[in-house]
Amino acid sequence: MTLEKAIKDVLAEKMTDGTVENLVGDYVEKGIERALSDLFGSYGDVTKIIEKKLKEVMVPQIENHNFSRYLIKLDAVLTELANVTSLENIKILDNFQTLMEKPSRQISATEIFEKWMKFASDDIETDGLDIDYDDRPTYESVEVSMSFESLESPSWSSFENGQLTFECEHDKELNFVIPVQKWKRHDEYWTVTDLQDIDINSLRNLSQFEVFARSLKQNHSQIKIDTDYETDYVEPTAEPEADWS
Repeated sequence: MTLEKAIKDVLAEKMTDGTVENLVGDYVEKGIERALSDLFGSYGDVTKIIEKKLKEVMVPQIENHNFSRYLIKLDAVLTELANVTSLENIKILDNFQTLMEKPSRQISATEIFEKWMKFASDDIETDGLDIDYDDRPTYESVEVSMSFESLESPSWSSFENGQLTFECEHDKELNFVIPVQKWKRHDEYWTVTDLQDIDINSLRNLSQFEVFARSLKQNHSQIKIDTDYETDYVEPTAEPEADWS
């Protein structure tokens, strides 16, 4: 028997006993697996289609979801951490809590002023303040103000510039300016501009109001200038030690 005939006989046998059919089936199956792997891989066409559809469905759901109940839990965790950490880290935690309190989509200048006064009452310098002993020892209230000023902008610019200024004569460290701008013709609302966005490293160096102001920018909050000038009084949160001598 020649080699050629022997090969033919073996092939004929394999064709009839199903061996070749099984091998072809195996390779077809592997080929399909490779094709599907390519389609569903990181850069596959099917993966891109699925990713697009998931984004279309999931992103709006996430944006509209109310995460307030998670913020309550987060606040409890941060409070617990604040009790066992250093003063520097407490400031970071306080600023992080302020950052997590997402500001309103629309807010008035008066509301921002009230927010500034709240933070100012916690941070105001008490040295040099008189003490009132009527009911309990308290520091005297300090006069503060907020003003809005429209700034000159180039005639060719589509934007109008302005600034909100918060001032405390007693403690100039609290003074702060929020730069704002708006479209000249089509918009009654202003937005924060020219303040750097917040990163985790900046939380240790910013006051809570500075964090709040930057969150207004990052949230694209619309500011309604409902007043050009306001004055009020801030009572320091800190309490003096009683001295009845």
